Amino acid sequence: MNDEQLTKCILGLLIEINQKKTALSISKKLDELAIGGYHTGSKTPFGYRSVKMGTDNFGDTVIRNKLRLDQRESLIVKTLFKLANELIDQDKFSYTAIALILNDKGLHRRKSIWTPTNVKSTLINTRYYGVTIYGAKRTKLNSHKKPVEIDCLAIVSKPLFDKVNHFITELRTK
Repeated sequence: MNDEQLTKCILGLLIEINQKKTALSISKKLDELAIGGYHTGSKTPFGYRSVKMGTDNFGDTVIRNKLRLDQRESLIVKTLFKLANELIDQDKFSYTAIALILNDKGLHRRKSIWTPTNVKSTLINTRYYGVTIYGAKRTKLNSHKKPVEIDCLAIVSKPLFDKVNHFITELRTK
């Protein structure tokens, strides 16, 4: 190996180390923001709206996003859970039935209709009873970090969420 090749290898290693340090630094900052109650994702969850807020950062005002309830969408989420509960009680529960009923009532998702898949993902999302699981899907670089439960604004009660999710869990095991 000549000097030029050795230099390229060393530079490559330094760049790789720097990339990992930068990624860990960004991840740490995102963790801090999430724990502080700020929205760190790009897509706002259905039922909420993202509101820009000024926050102090060592004497400077920095704009961050916090989630607030979207009045119209949160009512649709409440309706979805109530409908799931009613269909469970009537022994007629299905994701397809819920999607059809919501769509027939004109209670659509943002610019789209309800599908069985997004009905299910909404019903099993802990955010809707007031707890966000941040970091549940960590990359290999951050696999040493445990997910964090963060309180957030609830749309449905925990007992209603638990009843529906207990039923969904039972469906999976049958």
